[in-house]
Amino acid sequence: MRNLICVVILLMMLTTPINGDRKFVKKICKTTENYELCMEYVWADPRAPEADTRTLAIIMIDTVKAKSKVTDKLIKRLLKSHPDLKVPLEQCAWDYEVVILKTLIKVAYDGVILGDPKFAEEAMTKLPFTTIGCENHFAGHKSPLTHLNKLVGELADVTRDVIRNLL
Repeated sequence: MRNLICVVILLMMLTTPINGDRKFVKKICKTTENYELCMEYVWADPRAPEADTRTLAIIMIDTVKAKSKVTDKLIKRLLKSHPDLKVPLEQCAWDYEVVILKTLIKVAYDGVILGDPKFAEEAMTKLPFTTIGCENHFAGHKSPLTHLNKLVGELADVTRDVIRNLL
């Protein structure tokens, strides 16, 4: 009986803070232009229940980075299988490898971690323009990256809005 009481108390302790923290996550996500997308990706991260605003920003930057890596890997596969799209795919590869992953994501992390979020906000504001640029490289062709470019751009917009809570 004593063990059962301990288990019940432990379960109550574990669920109460999560409910309170879910309210905090909802509050921050409501400040974004896409509440549903914010909640979907933030709440999927195990850090979310204990997150402060800075951690939520890091979670979203991590999400943008992960989806950008997925897109970059797809571009590399498509380069091998679609020689007819070589030029736009190479341009998109540069957009993702150099501009997004090596520059904008790094600036965003540094801005949040080092306590100067205006640089992180600016990086996430610029990122969707890079994904649009990738789409535009396919002028005259159907882009095989439309869905991922759109998703990465939308995630960057949500990330920018989360970062604005740090300003």
